Amino acid sequence: MNHGIYLRCHTCILDEETLEKGGKRKQDPLPRHALVLDTETTTDALQTLNFGVYQFCEMTTGSKYLCLEEGIFYGDELGADQQVVLRTYVTQQNSRRANDELKLKLYERRVFVEKVMYTAVQAGAAIVAFNLPFDLSRLAVEYRVARGAGGRGWSFVVFRYKNKSKGEWVPNTFRPRVQLRPKDSKAAFIRLAGGDMNQPYRVGRFLDLKTLVWALRNKSLSLDSACREFKVPGKLDNYVPSGRVTPEEIKYCRQDVRATVGLLNALIAEFKNYPLGDLPPERAYSAASIAKAFLKTMGVISPQQKFQLDNQTNGICMQAYYGGRAEIRIRHTPVPVVYTDFTSQYPTVNTLLGLWRVLTADRVQVKDATDEIRALLQSLTIDSLFDQRTWPKLAFFALIQPQADIFPVRTVYGDGQTVDQTNIGLNPLTSTAPVWSAGPDVVGSALTSGRPPKILRAIRIEPIGVQKGMNSVRLGTGSIDPYTDDFFRKVIEERKGKQKSDPLYYFLKILANAGCYGIYAEVNKLQVGKNKAKKIGIFSGELSGTERTCVMEVPGPWYFPPVASLITAGGRLLLAMLERMVADAGGTYLMCDTDSMATRNVE
Repeated sequence: MNHGIYLRCHTCILDEETLEKGGKRKQDPLPRHALVLDTETTTDALQTLNFGVYQFCEMTTGSKYLCLEEGIFYGDELGADQQVVLRTYVTQQNSRRANDELKLKLYERRVFVEKVMYTAVQAGAAIVAFNLPFDLSRLAVEYRVARGAGGRGWSFVVFRYKNKSKGEWVPNTFRPRVQLRPKDSKAAFIRLAGGDMNQPYRVGRFLDLKTLVWALRNKSLSLDSACREFKVPGKLDNYVPSGRVTPEEIKYCRQDVRATVGLLNALIAEFKNYPLGDLPPERAYSAASIAKAFLKTMGVISPQQKFQLDNQTNGICMQAYYGGRAEIRIRHTPVPVVYTDFTSQYPTVNTLLGLWRVLTADRVQVKDATDEIRALLQSLTIDSLFDQRTWPKLAFFALIQPQADIFPVRTVYGDGQTVDQTNIGLNPLTSTAPVWSAGPDVVGSALTSGRPPKILRAIRIEPIGVQKGMNSVRLGTGSIDPYTDDFFRKVIEERKGKQKSDPLYYFLKILANAGCYGIYAEVNKLQVGKNKAKKIGIFSGELSGTERTCVMEVPGPWYFPPVASLITAGGRLLLAMLERMVADAGGTYLMCDTDSMATRNVE
């Protein structure tokens, strides 16, 4: 059966004007002040704001946030009887407080956002919560689709004033809105937008501790489990929110804020111990953010800035790019298997292929390697691939003429599926049009097909010289020297010597997982209005063209297709080697997934 295959491409914006809007205001990596808050809502589907608790904190000389002011705010439409509960609670607490205790304040929501929140923003304070997008949405009185977020975000109206002529509350256009654009299921980009441009407000600093925990631990945790992870007091035990304003509910919310402040201090203490340069905690969206900041601290210049590889070569490498191999061979049948997996597969592939040498080079050059690669494929054996000296030779790209050769294929597989539902499988591929493939996939095809594919042309991206200005970075009792150490090997070796109870164990795991692959394939969707459509260049292998579009992919700061394509291809080659050995032993496999395979002996 004939299928159309789908290939990745490299794109670039050809318009002369840049998409960046001026320089960013320099700020301290750690905010001096933090407004920490939590909200309680009704328990129905609307989850309307009942009340919330806040602490305004200042960082002490010991880099810990200390509460300067604590208060409660309540919803604009909260019933009078429930307001009485709040006032009674605040009055009682203030009458019983010791001399060194802070006086508890009480505000209506509309007063709180003006007097406390807006003032904090103007002072450069960070707005902090655990699952901050939810709490901000409870403070909002209206929401709209954010114009500058390509329809993927929301613009929250938080500030209002009473229009005397109309006798109603309307959005305050002299105050900014809170714009929220989801990054993924773990993080969101939050900033202030709109308002009167003559007002000296900032874009704001918004720190979601749930996201920071994800970045530092690669775990999605609740507030309580995060407090246990970082060994600070957590939520009240065995209390279920009632959706009403009661003294117990207020006590519960106050403890949540105390727990959030404790978690904030624990996270900042760990965060500032790592060599992350000037990365602010609110911009640590994921493990990738941590890895990029670490490489920057080491002084490694990103490939985009340093190499400026031509679009055609980037297009060749992107055509060869596929994700990890994942498939099931035996379905709906229980069989005994032996589960195998590769330790730190992608860091291992990086080291075997010598990619750190590429990333730290002074420059790179594209070299024709057609005759060399043809000869190499004739001499390779499964045994030679177990010699690590062979692997640097596999860092090439080849234009192949597929003739029932086994290669990754991206196409529509299921009946009724559409172009938007393509999947990747390893299949016999025949094509009248030649296709570019990464070296490890070419070798893997030779292993599984039993013969090398037809090579029309091959290239290498060779490193030249070594970048100047890099520096050694200390990690715990060890260090990484970019001139003498292979970063990918060193991070794994350092991690092997750590206990799981050591926070550095998780940091090294993050560096190993994020710093060795994803950042080199990062592209971010950008959508602009129709009147701002851009002319883009499209490059994929031997093909190129242009078009005007409102939706485009913008490369991430460490985007580098040659490295990204070789890494995942190297992972597939390791699986191909295992598959070949299992087949030679008379066995087969049940399934495989990126770095693992469940094998079965058929005898």
